[in-house]
Amino acid sequence: MSIARARLAALGGTVALALALAACGVPVSGSPRAISKGDLPAAPPAATTTTAPPADEVAVTIVLLDSATNAPSPVLRYAPQQSDRLQTVLTDLLLGPAPGSETLHLTSAIPSSTRLIGVSPNPLGTPGIAPSGPVTVNLSADFIAINGPSQVLAVEQVVFTVACDLTPAAPPTTRVSFEVDGVAQEVPIANGTSVSRPVTAADYGPLSCTT
Repeated sequence: MSIARARLAALGGTVALALALAACGVPVSGSPRAISKGDLPAAPPAATTTTAPPADEVAVTIVLLDSATNAPSPVLRYAPQQSDRLQTVLTDLLLGPAPGSETLHLTSAIPSSTRLIGVSPNPLGTPGIAPSGPVTVNLSADFIAINGPSQVLAVEQVVFTVACDLTPAAPPTTRVSFEVDGVAQEVPIANGTSVSRPVTAADYGPLSCTT
């Protein structure tokens, strides 16, 4: 094949390719060009989020700690509507901060292995009515595996959570007694002394149940 015929064949192939691309809607201009905004594909719709609880759940408050200051930090959670609300809320408290709460600077002084054995009476809460007698919270022995300031904070969290669940507008009206494996337990208060009497939020300092 002569050089002239080879060039002619190559040119014919190029033209054929350009025609095929044009038929498919592909631009065949050899130089780059700006794409107008009208040519850009539409952005996908933003994912929608909601903070509304499911219809069968209610808002409750547990009290965690600010990891920098150890100040009480009320946190909103949702729990199924059921008659053992106080037990449900305390069980939720023992679970500690939810995954990802590190970014919110939340922590808990309660040992993560602590189990709730029982609570009596076990009234409806948020807001509820403080019983005439103290609320007795029975916890596993892991709860007293700590001592010093950490134990004060752990007891405070339980007392504050019970108070916010039953009487958020008047926390000191709720009295709390502690048991460990069913045996009455002395607990420390804010000044470091241990007491065998029921304690209230007033024994640990000011409390706002507002999240």
